[in-house]
Amino acid sequence: MTFEELKARLNLANDVSEANWHRHVNILPNGNRQEGGWVENTAKVAPTAYVGPNAVVGQYADIRDNARIGDWTVVCGRVVVADKGRVIGYGVVYEDVLITDRGCVGGNSVARGNSKIIEDATMFGQAQIGDDVCLSGKAKVCGNSVIGGKVQIGGNMVVTGTMNATGIHYLGDDAYVPVEAGEQCKAWQAALANEAVRH
Repeated sequence: MTFEELKARLNLANDVSEANWHRHVNILPNGNRQEGGWVENTAKVAPTAYVGPNAVVGQYADIRDNARIGDWTVVCGRVVVADKGRVIGYGVVYEDVLITDRGCVGGNSVARGNSKIIEDATMFGQAQIGDDVCLSGKAKVCGNSVIGGKVQIGGNMVVTGTMNATGIHYLGDDAYVPVEAGEQCKAWQAALANEAVRH
């Protein structure tokens, strides 16, 4: 991706200078070097991190050892990706998100706010999380789910479909919540009835 393509993709102003950006150099497992994606100069990317050739690491992001920022992803803001955390597919992560351990944001999903994706938690599909949401354990959030507030999802919890949830809730253990359009409230109430709710 050329710098002009980067500007068009991010809708950057014409006066944004290429001098404020550089390309990350990936060191592949065989020791070869590969030109990686664009990194804004205020961002930090560890030498052991991988940034795909079409990925974008924007202002202030902190990509630490062994993290993976895959092709076509965008990571910006005071985001921290560490300890084999991954952003893959067409994932977008911004503001103050933490992705650590083996946490993963993939597909076309979006993580923002002060969200945390830790341990083996995963987002994919068109899922969106924000505010102070924490995904942990082996939790999976997918489909068209939109989750905000202080929701914690952990254990082996799977949230799929078109769930729209906010507030202060904990969902965990081995629950599975398939949510179809128009069934958000019923499924959310059923899940809360079967799970520990922390206020």
